[in-house]
Amino acid sequence: MSNPPPLDAYISRKIRNLSLVCSALVILLHSNVYGPRVQGAACDVWDANNVIPALFSIGISRIAVPFFFICSGFLLFRDFEWSFKWTARKFKSRFHTLLIPYICWCLFGVICFTLYHVACNVLRHQPMAENTVLDRHAVVAQSLSFFGLTEGQPSFHLWYVRRLIEFVLLSPIIGFLLNKLKQSFVLLLLGFVLSSAFVPDDWIAYRTCFDLPILCFSIGGYLGIRNASLSVNMAPATQIIMACAWAVVVVLYTVLVLAKLPSCFASLLYVACCLSGIAVVWVLYDLFERHFGFFLEKWNRFPFFIYCFHIPLLNFTKHAMSRCGMCGLPLYFGGFAVTFLAAVLVGQMCSIRMPRLYGLLTGGR
Repeated sequence: MSNPPPLDAYISRKIRNLSLVCSALVILLHSNVYGPRVQGAACDVWDANNVIPALFSIGISRIAVPFFFICSGFLLFRDFEWSFKWTARKFKSRFHTLLIPYICWCLFGVICFTLYHVACNVLRHQPMAENTVLDRHAVVAQSLSFFGLTEGQPSFHLWYVRRLIEFVLLSPIIGFLLNKLKQSFVLLLLGFVLSSAFVPDDWIAYRTCFDLPILCFSIGGYLGIRNASLSVNMAPATQIIMACAWAVVVVLYTVLVLAKLPSCFASLLYVACCLSGIAVVWVLYDLFERHFGFFLEKWNRFPFFIYCFHIPLLNFTKHAMSRCGMCGLPLYFGGFAVTFLAAVLVGQMCSIRMPRLYGLLTGGR
């Protein structure tokens, strides 16, 4: 297969800028994990302090990681060919850009986890032997959870990198099926993903194999193999209609989740919310690029660093702000803003002062 034409400069810049936007959305999504939780009567669920964060964290922000998967699939398969040479080249490049950063960030997480609990131990004036959290078995279990080898919270944001590594290992098979079946393979995957909403809860393997990440990665791969033009030429009225339709889907999905209605309907709306949201954001970007593109370009080198670094930073920021008396919407949006700006500044400083370390942490991005 001949080499594909170079990626259009505007499309390349658009992918980088939207990746930065999506990294910010990931922080916004996780900003609702910490802080005051809904307690008491069911009517409290519809309080503004819950509904507004839910619209962002449950609805709008959900497009972020699926967008990353589509971009990864697109860039991986642009020069696809069914050969050992292509496979070896892609495995080698992704070893440096995915596996090494993943190991580094997992080790960073283990260090942060250990230092945090040692500090808590010191502040509480407890001898180490009395600290049950730092029990040998607990430390081993938590350390393994960073690498995704056991269930646990510390590594939950790194699942994206781990899944991407798995998809790269499967890329020869995925690429072969995309090359032979073309859009039929994508439609088949879409059918399996939608059907996972109706299978029993204990069909874990089925739900894991046929989920939104593999679908989005394959959609990106299909666009890459076809060398599809990603340029958009659409009337403003059509763009507004698309945006309004997505807003309706976001609201419906958020209401379903908050009301705890049957999960099958929520799962279907989740897929619709993510896929339609990505299309809407891709289309609407052109309207805002001339006004905000300059600001995005200043920081569009840091999406991967922001994504991997934001969890420990968000933990610290939200707890510090809550100790200062902040709660509700100020804590939600304030924690997001401070975490995003701090992550950008740390990434910028690290790339200038410690370029080798930054290269390891980001895979040379």
